[in-house]
Amino acid sequence: MLDSRETSQPDVADSAAPAGDPDRESCLAGPGLRPGAILWIRQQRWIVEQISLERGIIRVDVAGRHERRAFLLPFDRAQAPDPRRRAKRVRLRRACARCAWLVARRSSFRLPVALLDARIGLLPYQIAPALASLAGWRRLLVADDVGLGKTIQAAMLVAELVRRDGGARVLLVVPKTLQAQWADELGRRFRLGTASIDRQSLAGHARAGALRESPWMRPGIWLVSIDYLKQAHVLATIPERPWDLVVVDEAHDVCGDTDRHEACDAMGRRARRLVLLTATPHSGDEARFDRLTCLGRLPSEKDDLLVFRRTQQDAGLDLGRRTCWRRLALTPTHRRVLDALLAFEAQVLRRAEPSGHAAILLLSVFRKRALSTMSALAATLARRLAILDRAGTDALDPWRQAPLPFSADDVGEDEHALEADSGLPRDHERRWLERLRRLALVAVDSRVSHVRRLLSRTREPVVIFTEFRHSLEALERQLSGCRVLAAMHGGQSPAEHAEALARFVSGRATVLLATDVAGQGLNLQHAARWVVSVDLPWNPLKLEQRIGRVERIGQRRRVHLTLLLARHPAEERLLSHVLRRVLTARRSLGDQALARAIPPSEAAVAAALIAGEPLHPSPPDALRDSGLRWMRAARAVSRVLSRRRVLMAHWRAPQPIIGRPWIASRPSDHRNALLLVSVSLLDDTGAEVEQLLVPLRFDGDNSTPPDLLLRSGVDLMPLYARRVRARIRRLERLTREVAAREVGTELAIAAESARARTHAPFALSLFDRAGERAFEDDRRRQHAQQADVAARLDLLRRALALGVAAARIELVLRPIR
Repeated sequence: MLDSRETSQPDVADSAAPAGDPDRESCLAGPGLRPGAILWIRQQRWIVEQISLERGIIRVDVAGRHERRAFLLPFDRAQAPDPRRRAKRVRLRRACARCAWLVARRSSFRLPVALLDARIGLLPYQIAPALASLAGWRRLLVADDVGLGKTIQAAMLVAELVRRDGGARVLLVVPKTLQAQWADELGRRFRLGTASIDRQSLAGHARAGALRESPWMRPGIWLVSIDYLKQAHVLATIPERPWDLVVVDEAHDVCGDTDRHEACDAMGRRARRLVLLTATPHSGDEARFDRLTCLGRLPSEKDDLLVFRRTQQDAGLDLGRRTCWRRLALTPTHRRVLDALLAFEAQVLRRAEPSGHAAILLLSVFRKRALSTMSALAATLARRLAILDRAGTDALDPWRQAPLPFSADDVGEDEHALEADSGLPRDHERRWLERLRRLALVAVDSRVSHVRRLLSRTREPVVIFTEFRHSLEALERQLSGCRVLAAMHGGQSPAEHAEALARFVSGRATVLLATDVAGQGLNLQHAARWVVSVDLPWNPLKLEQRIGRVERIGQRRRVHLTLLLARHPAEERLLSHVLRRVLTARRSLGDQALARAIPPSEAAVAAALIAGEPLHPSPPDALRDSGLRWMRAARAVSRVLSRRRVLMAHWRAPQPIIGRPWIASRPSDHRNALLLVSVSLLDDTGAEVEQLLVPLRFDGDNSTPPDLLLRSGVDLMPLYARRVRARIRRLERLTREVAAREVGTELAIAAESARARTHAPFALSLFDRAGERAFEDDRRRQHAQQADVAARLDLLRRALALGVAAARIELVLRPIR
C-alpha cells in the first residue's frame, strides 16, 4: 500500500517542459527527476539512473531491486516522494551497513560498476579490455589462449555499456552452436536478457513492433549466428544506424574470402565499438590473418587494432599439462591399407601437373581420413567413386546439380578437392579406389581398438575428439559395451547437443565422443580433465581448441592429453615433429619469441607430408600484445571492486531503495552529528557521470535536531562546493579525451556509410515508378542518417558540460566522541 505522503505529491511528468523549451533544467534537474532520485512508477519504487529528453518525451532509465527498466514520460506517470518528509530512525548498526552499501554502490566515471553484481571473479587481465573500450578504443582483438574466459571479457563490456546507456544496441555474432551458451552466460552471470535472432523470431519481433519499424532499431542485446547474418536479404534489412557494440566470437572463422567475412566487415564498419574474440588469430595463412586485423576498419588514421593476447602463464592459471604420445603398432590389415595408399599417392604425383596443387589437395583428403579411422577412409573413397561415376554422365545430364554433402563433420574446407582431377585415367583411378575401399572395409582399426583398451583400464571421465563423423560412429559402435556414452557431432540439432552435454556434465555418461563441433566454447573443466585425440589435426591450433575444453578457468587438477600416433611413414615422421615443435613452442616459459610462433598452415603440412616439399620454419608472430599498458589500471580497478564487494556484504537485506534519510543519532544530543550527503554530477543530457559521497559535520545545538534540518531543506552546497569543483575539473579532462575519440568514430562511420552508398541511375517510366521510389527511399534514409549523426554529435558535445544536481542527505550518524 502506498504511503500517503508520497502519493499526494504532483506527477513529475506534469511539470515537464514542453517540446522545444530551451530550459531543460526545469524537467531534467528538478528535485523529483534526477539521477539517484526515488520515483514511484506503476506502484513500484525505482531509483533513477539516467534521463534523456527528445522531442518532448522524457526517457527515464531506472533500477529496482531485481531489474532495470526504461519508462517514457508523460505516457507513464511518475510520482516523487516529498524530499522534506520525516526521516527514518534506525539503529546505528543498520545505519553503518547502509553506509557501507552506499559507498560500494556509488557510480564512478572510470569504474565498471556493473561488475559488482556479476557472478564472476574479478581477474585483472579480464577487466583490461573493457577499460580500454570504455576509454574510447574502437577496435579490440582479444586473442587469449583457450580457456581464459574471452566470453566473460566481452560480457563485462556489454554489461557496463548497458548500465551506462539503457538504450544501447548490441550485436553479438556467434556460431550457431554457441548461441545458447552466450545467452546463459549473460543471463546467469550478469542478469542480462538477450534476443536470439533467426527467421522465425525476427518475424515475431517485427509483428510485435510498430508498423514499418525495423526490429534491429530497438535497444537490446541481439544474438545472431554468422550463417544467418551473411544472407544478402538479411543484411539488406539491417538499418545503417551505428551499433553501440558489435562482438564477433570465433573471429578466425570469418576471415576467409567468403560471405561470412563480408557480413562481419559490414557490421564492424557500422559499430562504435568492435570486439573480436579468437584463440587462434594466426593459422599460418597470411591472407586470413590480414583480413582478421583489418576487419571492420574505418578509413581513419586512429582506427588501430588494440590486441590483448595472454597465455595461461601470463594469467597465472597454468596447472601444468601432461601430454602422452601413444605410438600404435598397427595390425597387418591396417598397415596394408596405408601401404596401398602411399603407392596410390606416388602414382598420382607422377602423373600430376608441374604445380600439382590440385592433386595434393585431393590426396590430403584421403590421407587425413586414413589417419583417422578406416571407416572415415572407406566413406570418403565411396564418395570419390560416386563423383567419378557422375562425371561420366555429365555430358548426358549437364543440368544436374552436384549433390551436396550431408554432414559438416565430414566435409571441411578442403572437401571441394574431391572434385579435382587426379591426372589418372578414370578407369585406372576407379580400380585403385575400389581396391583401397575393400582393404579399408576389412581392416582391423588399430586406433579404435587402442581407445577401447584405454577406457577398459579406468573409469575416469574422458572427452574423445575426432575430426570426422564416420570416425565418431565407428568409436560409438566399439565403445558402447564398456562405457556409457554421449555423442556430439554436426548432424545434430542444438537440442540434441544440449542433451548430450547435460548427460556428460551431470555424470550420467562418462565418455563424451565429439567432433570439432564441440571444439569451441564448451566448458567441461568441472566434468573432466582427460582428453583423447584419436586423430592428429594438421592444424595444431585445432588441438589447442580440443584440450581447451577442459583446460579452462575453474580446472583444479592437472590436465592430461593423449595423442594417438601410428607407427607408419604416413604419419609418424613429419606430422609428429610439427606437433611436438608447435606444442612445445606455444607453452614455452622462457622464450617469448617461441611462445608467439606461427604454426604451419594445413596446406604447407599437406605439401610436406605427401609431396615431400620442405617445411620452412615459422617466423615470429607479428601479432603482439599491445594492451599491456591497461593492466596497471585493471589491477587497480580489480582491487577497488573487490573492496566494494566486501562493503556490500555488510548489507544482507535486499537492495535498499529508501526515499528518505536515515538517522542514527541520540534524540537528546545532536551536536557534532555526522551527515553523509550524496551529490550527483550530471552532464547536460541529464546522465549521471559520477556520484560523490561527502561526509559533513552538523554543528547545530540541541534545539535544532537533524530531523528538523532535513525537513527544512537547508542549502548544503557551500559545505561541499570546493571538493565538487575539483572533481568536476578532473572529470572534464577525462570526458574530453573520450569524447574526442567518439566524435572521430562517429564522423568516420558516417563518411564510410556515405561512401558505400551508391545511387543507381533510373529512368522515368509511365508504367513503373519503382526506380523513382527506390531513389526517394534512399534519399530519405540518407537525410535520416545525417540527422542521427547531428543528434549524436550534439549529445557528445553536451556530455562535456558538467553540473551538480541537488544534494541528498542519506545518513545522520550519532555524535562523534
